[in-house]
Amino acid sequence: MSVPAPSRTGSVWRWLPWLASGAAGVLGAWAGWRFGNQVAGLWLAVIAAANCGVLFALLAGHAADWLIERLRRR
Repeated sequence: MSVPAPSRTGSVWRWLPWLASGAAGVLGAWAGWRFGNQVAGLWLAVIAAANCGVLFALLAGHAADWLIERLRRR
């Protein structure tokens, strides 16, 4: 991600990728848990929750960063 870590004096634009990543990570972990538990039980639920949480967080953070850069250029 090209957006630096949020600073105390930073604007809202610096926080959006972090917030998007956090929210998507929680949503991905919840979805992965439900999927894994439904398919094969506890162990797959734990593995799927971790994998989906990280994947969703990375994708959402990158998408938010890309969108912010597009809006700043205009």
